[in-house]
Amino acid sequence: MVMQELIARHRVRRVLIVCPASLQKQWSEEMRQKFSLRFEIVDRAYTQRIRREYGVHVNPWASYPRLITSMDFLKREVPLNQFKNALQHGVGGRGSRNGRSGLRDWDLLIVDESHNVAPSGRGKYIRDSDRTHMVRDIMPHFEHRLFLTATPHNGYTESFTAMLEMLDPLRFSRGPDVNQAQLSKVMVRRIKDDMVDALGQRRFPVRRVDALDVLISEKEADLFDTLDQYAGLRLGRLSVRDKLPVQFSITLLKKRLLSSVFAFKNSIDVHHAGLSGEDALDDDKVKVVESVTRRLFDDYADDDEKDRT
Repeated sequence: MVMQELIARHRVRRVLIVCPASLQKQWSEEMRQKFSLRFEIVDRAYTQRIRREYGVHVNPWASYPRLITSMDFLKREVPLNQFKNALQHGVGGRGSRNGRSGLRDWDLLIVDESHNVAPSGRGKYIRDSDRTHMVRDIMPHFEHRLFLTATPHNGYTESFTAMLEMLDPLRFSRGPDVNQAQLSKVMVRRIKDDMVDALGQRRFPVRRVDALDVLISEKEADLFDTLDQYAGLRLGRLSVRDKLPVQFSITLLKKRLLSSVFAFKNSIDVHHAGLSGEDALDDDKVKVVESVTRRLFDDYADDDEKDRT
């Protein structure tokens, strides 16, 4: 609705929506059905298609004024470089577009589930992720920014203020404190308790949560405890450098155990067969595990593709 109003005022033409891959199709359908706005989804398939139709030199980011893409696609080196190459002029440049000069190349950036692009950690240990770097790279090229999330604060103020700094670097800066006066000017928070009908009655019922006990057998409980003991023994004898691959395998074993005892039985057999004493992993193996681990944190539009990964 904010975007539609800006379009009606001729303040916005070029729009980029960045969201998790699983939400791209939903965004496209909602924009078409509710606002009669067509958006193209920029991904690997779209890039290949337009290059087959219009030539290998076509830049997907210059192909249409309203685009949707996933944050994990845009954070990759090639798509991000293509985005930068599609820019007509730098921030504050003298280029002209639609009779206007001095404006940025893009009009509106919408980041859905924006807590995913916030840095992780706290205090001096806060760390920018690849998603954070991506948003920092592209945001100067947008005149307006709109961040959407149901969970803006992850419990760490430094991370929250870093996200606010990306939204508006003139009002906010990364640090341990939040400027509440400035925050109230840019954050719109709507909760179900505030939603009422024309007669002032609640539109949503009061939510009541009842805890349910989960019953497991004594043998299953022993199996969980034994796996925890095994994990502690394995990790306790390793250096920090060698812990990641072992932690990776322990996590997989725990997932299998939560799935079913049968799945766990198969996995523990494979795990046992692959044990190679206490030999430390060489650098190449550690790098492979680190690379695979990073890929598992990516978002996927296709559940089957994620399962294969």
